[in-house]
Amino acid sequence: MKATLQAYTIKKLSLEDYLYFVILLLAAAIPLPMIFTNVLTMLLLVLWGIKILQKPKTVNFYKNSWFWLFASLFFLSIIGLLHSDDIGKGLFNIEKTLSFLIFPLVFFDLNFLSEKILKNTIVTFALSLTLTAIGALAVAFTAYHYGDGKTPAYDLFSYHTLSEGVGLHAMYMSSYVCFAIFGLVYYIYFDGSFLQNRRKLGMFWVFFLSTFLILLSTRILLLTFFLLSFISILLYMSKGKEYIKSGLSVMGLGLFMFILVFFSPRNRERIHEAIDFSDSIDLSSKNSMDKTWGGRALRIAIWQCAWDIIKEKPLIGVGNGDAQAALQQSYKDNNFDFAAYHNSYNAHSQYVQHTVTFGVFGLLVLLANLLIPFWASLRAKNILYLYFLSIIMIGALTEVILARNKGIVFYAFFMALLGSHFQLNIRPWLKTFR
Repeated sequence: MKATLQAYTIKKLSLEDYLYFVILLLAAAIPLPMIFTNVLTMLLLVLWGIKILQKPKTVNFYKNSWFWLFASLFFLSIIGLLHSDDIGKGLFNIEKTLSFLIFPLVFFDLNFLSEKILKNTIVTFALSLTLTAIGALAVAFTAYHYGDGKTPAYDLFSYHTLSEGVGLHAMYMSSYVCFAIFGLVYYIYFDGSFLQNRRKLGMFWVFFLSTFLILLSTRILLLTFFLLSFISILLYMSKGKEYIKSGLSVMGLGLFMFILVFFSPRNRERIHEAIDFSDSIDLSSKNSMDKTWGGRALRIAIWQCAWDIIKEKPLIGVGNGDAQAALQQSYKDNNFDFAAYHNSYNAHSQYVQHTVTFGVFGLLVLLANLLIPFWASLRAKNILYLYFLSIIMIGALTEVILARNKGIVFYAFFMALLGSHFQLNIRPWLKTFR
């Protein structure tokens, strides 16, 4: 009888189990409204605080150089406040960057982030994102079926109209989808630990997310997707030295994706605009109000205005609270009326935005945060971390990924999670990167 009761005794959950569960919930909450992410982040911090109270001698995050590296983006925001005129805006921006401190603080202090936990976290994120994508398509279909018929179908099922159906910006949703795709690719094809006997299901999942990414029509993320897809096929096929099959697969994928991309009128318009350099904004002639401009023309004009700001304060930038005001003033000074009076554009490049805000010093901090883990992952052949870093680094060329909470949390969560996992499972000869 006693043995029977013991067999049915429910295992008591440890604090590590609760932390693991909250990490999974956080991954699932990233595509959802920010209220979920905020509550779960606070819960994660509380559980970590309880861990410290129970075992104060186990606290060791401060010994890890990567903690200080990743948290430097938060400290940079504080430094940038010191020479800002708009203190209120600066404090608001510091509040947004708290994720740069919280996630490294917690993850680099946990010693149980195994390969299984990382895999389950990324698969949970991919599953939540897939359900979100289905919701976006359902909203678009409802608008198409019950709408007034004035909006073309390709508008409803593409770009911002599609993503805003679930409250997301197209660029952020594209970044999520791109990482989810290659997270699944890694665990299905390279690691081989997920859907081992159900490869067709995995292929369908990747195909669905890839098609959805194409519908979102974010050019820089589509470019990233194609680039990483071709590299992934070459790496996977070269493991068996199947070079002919590898070449045919690359050509087949390229042809298939070419058809999918150009089947969409939205993608055709955006690609044509990106390569048509005859259509440009001439800031000297005040022609910015002549028409509705595409993303490439706008970015070139924005970067010209941003460069004027950088030349004035190259070392430390304009400060954490004054970047947008400085950009708006530069738009006015350069007769860029379309941006100055009718819009509020950021620098449309994370590298340019960081330089405007924090100067060359801030740009170097950002580059260190990206390049040091990239080089370490490259040496360790950590494909998953390289996927994530490549998506961020390429996307940051034409997008300000860290402008909103949805981008900051996504970046900070996975950057710290992958970084902590990398170091806990690090090869002995790579310990110099610690």
